[in-house]
Amino acid sequence: MRVLLTGYGKLGKALSRELAEKHDVIVLKRTPTEDVLNQINVDVSAYEDVYRAMEGIDAVVHTAAQQDHRTDPAYHNLFFKSNVRGTYNILQAALERGVRRLVVSSSIAVCGNLSRGGPENKDRAARCDETVTLKPQNMYDLSKVVNEQMSEFYARVHGMNIVCLRYGGFFSRHEGPEYVKRLLSWFIHTSDAAQAARLALESDIEGYRVYVIVPRIRFTDADSKELTRDPNGVVKRLYPQEYEIVKAKGISFDPILMWWDSTKAQKELGFNPQHNFEDEVRRCL
Repeated sequence: MRVLLTGYGKLGKALSRELAEKHDVIVLKRTPTEDVLNQINVDVSAYEDVYRAMEGIDAVVHTAAQQDHRTDPAYHNLFFKSNVRGTYNILQAALERGVRRLVVSSSIAVCGNLSRGGPENKDRAARCDETVTLKPQNMYDLSKVVNEQMSEFYARVHGMNIVCLRYGGFFSRHEGPEYVKRLLSWFIHTSDAAQAARLALESDIEGYRVYVIVPRIRFTDADSKELTRDPNGVVKRLYPQEYEIVKAKGISFDPILMWWDSTKAQKELGFNPQHNFEDEVRRCL
């Protein structure tokens, strides 16, 4: 397939490598860079430019987004311009060009996360999957909610096939103890995120779907209370060998109030993350 990949941040770079093995990838980004051979340099907020870039395209993987200054009101217009207007332009240009398959980047931030207060019930860890209530906390979160709703609209009304992927926070390299600990809640390695996007792109899914994309985690609902009271005990029980490694490094776990479940993506997309907690303990510590 001739694939238009928008954005060239952490995820975009990983995706360009992942997709290039099977597909003809054209990167759409604002400024030129020497390490990208096939690129179109336009801003996604400029519709006519996006429409021209969509000529001859078979599918789109949309990752371009404003992420910095999430809590600063001075940047609200920029979030709307880049994230909301940009995604609308991608969807509308794809529709007019007859492109029917898209993968749109979303975020688990659409549901809120620990850095912004966590769940209301602090006595039980919340298992978060695709069914949780959306509770955006800032303009970045809200822009992702709007993007999901626009994607659902274009799929339902115009018969397009669109998958939205709610990614966890990205790490692009092995980054030590904090990275390892966060793999048990909401962080993901970019190479695993890229794998999920490729699988979504190559799937035969019709209509609209949304998936949580995080590592494979062994927690279950039965662990909910213990995760808030004795997280080290839960990790020791479920990951006995890995627990001994982190314990020897002097690492302990704070109460876990939320964790994310990518079971649906594993079952329906064949998502098989390779940078799970048990893998990275040995790589990083």
